[in-house]
Amino acid sequence: MKNRIYRAIMGLLGFTSACTPFAKLYGPPPTPEYGVPAPEYGTPYVELVVKGKVTDPDGKPVSGIQVTPFRRYGDKDYPDGKFLTDGSGNVEITKQEFTGGMGALNFAFEDVDGPENGGRFAKDTIYHKDLDIKKVDEGSDHWSDGKFEVIFEKKLRPAEDGE
Repeated sequence: MKNRIYRAIMGLLGFTSACTPFAKLYGPPPTPEYGVPAPEYGTPYVELVVKGKVTDPDGKPVSGIQVTPFRRYGDKDYPDGKFLTDGSGNVEITKQEFTGGMGALNFAFEDVDGPENGGRFAKDTIYHKDLDIKKVDEGSDHWSDGKFEVIFEKKLRPAEDGE
């Protein structure tokens, strides 16, 4: 009796195949149109293409700046890789990101080579609200939410003594 009530409730919620003995042992039954369904496990994701430029206060490109994408949950930051600007002050990052329950994407900047490439610059950050984010392509399958381009330009200020 208990199993029948459980199956009836699950059936009303749309979980009928999960309640049948066949599904418990072998998965969903084959259909004439599609055959045996493949199991699907996954999480929606997006493809991110980040294009950024780092300059000094005069607009000259700065190479050797470490760019660290990070997300903030509560009061803790979670970095996701470290990338260096090239000789033209540019950085380009391409990656896949899971979309479920993620915090906003931010970028931290740090001069890791000191005065070697154009001076000593103070640490700085760009937050999600200051980024230019555009959807450039729809998803190619049902897990993909598409391709997004994230563009930023960051002017770093010179570091003061003690920074």
